[in-house]
Amino acid sequence: MSYSFNLVIPCFNEEKNIKIIYNRLKTYLNQLSNYKIIFIDDGSTDETWNEIKKLSKNNWDIRAIKFSKNFGKEVAIEAGIHLSNKESFLIILDADLEHPVNHINEMINYWLNGCKIVLTYRISESASLMREFGAEIFYFMMRKFADTSFLSKSTDFMLIDKDIIKIFNQFDEKSKSIRSIINWIGFNKKIIPIKIEQKRNRKSSYNFIKLSQLAINTFTSFSIFPIKLTSYLGLFLSIISLILLPILTIFYVFNYINISIQTLIIIFNIFLTGITLTSIGFLGIYVSKINDNVLKRPSYLIEEAIGINDNKK
Repeated sequence: MSYSFNLVIPCFNEEKNIKIIYNRLKTYLNQLSNYKIIFIDDGSTDETWNEIKKLSKNNWDIRAIKFSKNFGKEVAIEAGIHLSNKESFLIILDADLEHPVNHINEMINYWLNGCKIVLTYRISESASLMREFGAEIFYFMMRKFADTSFLSKSTDFMLIDKDIIKIFNQFDEKSKSIRSIINWIGFNKKIIPIKIEQKRNRKSSYNFIKLSQLAINTFTSFSIFPIKLTSYLGLFLSIISLILLPILTIFYVFNYINISIQTLIIIFNIFLTGITLTSIGFLGIYVSKINDNVLKRPSYLIEEAIGINDNKK
């Protein structure tokens, strides 16, 4: 069976890993000539782009783009998918050497046997307890309240078929959550376990704030549960207040309970104010997503390219 594919590698400040990941991939792909390695430099501030350019001078299989600034990993992956619309499939993997490239042949074999999507999940506990705890809460919320299935401990290391690529490229929404959309699309898929390797030459750029932003973006892209929850809480508290206020007023008048009604009112007001602010916050998130899509700004801008002529999407 004749096929071609791309390996999409998002990069941010990976100057020490570019050559290593390329040589590692070549080890497993040395008998193939039907692939391209696409590096997406997500606005790196180190020598990542120069390292990519050095490699490209002597290697036929490298394509690359450099963003005008840091747009985020999800956008970098999105750009790689956009650039792979003529291939049979693509494989996404990180540049930080965490993803075991020895699974690539296994993933291709599943594709050859009819799987449109090959996903991976990690079986090694390489993250801190706090991060693992936060991840478990996120996955629980996604499974219970989102409009798509979500695999616990999933990674960005995946294979997606040209049919999935074609469907994905029809999505015009901004702030895409790649893994969530791929799961939402459906089709025949295979899920395989992988052991995450230790990062080399740098620490993870995904700190608590970035992880929280990713979690909120993913959740609000596929669920309106926060709005429903705050609405239900507001309704519940309003009913409780309507019931309690007449009762407490009677108790206060007849001195059945030695309590200040003002205190209770203040507590209720504070609690209701918190619920109101929470509701406004979540509504703001959804409204901002609507605003982003209405403005039609490009998801990314390309400052420089190697073997690619597009400059924006």
